[in-house]
Amino acid sequence: MPDIQTALKTALDASPLKVRQRTKMEIIWQWLKDHPEKSSSEVAAGVKLPENNVSSLCVQMYTRGMLVRTISYNRHARRDVFHYSTDPHMVEYEAIPRPPKPKLVPIQAGISRVEPVAPVDDGGDPDDEAPEESLDTRVSDLINEMTVREAKAMHHALNRIFGT
Repeated sequence: MPDIQTALKTALDASPLKVRQRTKMEIIWQWLKDHPEKSSSEVAAGVKLPENNVSSLCVQMYTRGMLVRTISYNRHARRDVFHYSTDPHMVEYEAIPRPPKPKLVPIQAGISRVEPVAPVDDGGDPDDEAPEESLDTRVSDLINEMTVREAKAMHHALNRIFGT
């Protein structure tokens, strides 16, 4: 004689009535389809679930693209309130997977030394052009002509650019 658990399982499997448990997300989505433009607290009262669960699930469905939301300012609470509705393109509930997280690229600690590039010969006559000053000479002339205020501004700008 089989045990009671096995007997119940075989009876349920043989039953023509298949009962599927709906998830909280599906319950909320279906309720919002019937009652659009509701806040998470109104949804929580409607589906009789805790408000923090409903609020979290509404944000998850919004980021997945299953819900759309509008923002209104509640002057009594002095905060913005989100009102959720189902996406008009979704006719039936479908669990859409989470969007992938963006990959983070590590920031380099410093900038490696940049190798100088050889000048490109454009085929012109080198005697026609005036000799160029070296970069060091131009930079030192620029620095010598700066005021202290300009030098500090340049220092801060370079720190922002190079992050040092």
